Amino acid sequence: MPTYILHGGAALRRCEENTKFYQHITSFIKAGEKLLLVYFAADEEDWARKLMHDSRKLLAAKDIQIEVAQAETFEQQVKEASVIYIRDGYTDKLFKIFEKFDKEILMQNKIYVASSAGANLLCNHCYSAPVKEFMQGLGILPLNVLIHANKEEYGIAKEELIEKSSAEKPFLALEETKFVTLEF
Repeated sequence: MPTYILHGGAALRRCEENTKFYQHITSFIKAGEKLLLVYFAADEEDWARKLMHDSRKLLAAKDIQIEVAQAETFEQQVKEASVIYIRDGYTDKLFKIFEKFDKEILMQNKIYVASSAGANLLCNHCYSAPVKEFMQGLGILPLNVLIHANKEEYGIAKEELIEKSSAEKPFLALEETKFVTLEF
């Protein structure tokens, strides 16, 4: 059964909650296993900064292999990794890249970590403040999610996302630096 760890955003912020978040991720990884970092939502010039941050946080805890995802080889990279971490950035950019992949690739019996835009991708409905749009994610998780839920620019979307929600597709508000773990 796949495990999904959803993070509300601001994963680069130095704080106790994010320290716990990275420790939680590494608790699922055995020594020698591969972690795939997916930076598709970010501008390429930000990839190196995120890689340096993530490597420091994740490699300090265990002897694991880290690989950065490439669109051309993504499906094979997912097959070879134990944990896939879809990072933050621009939701619309991330959604566009994932149009070319079969969503089943993110439903294998693995650990999926998704921060901010990554959480939007996995869920049913979401809101992107930078483009001021409600968007439909891949629907892998039957949730309507609000990332950065403690930020005013996202709070305006809360009521509409709640209206789109139901018992089958509940609403989940994720504040920055907070995370939840779900199994589906």
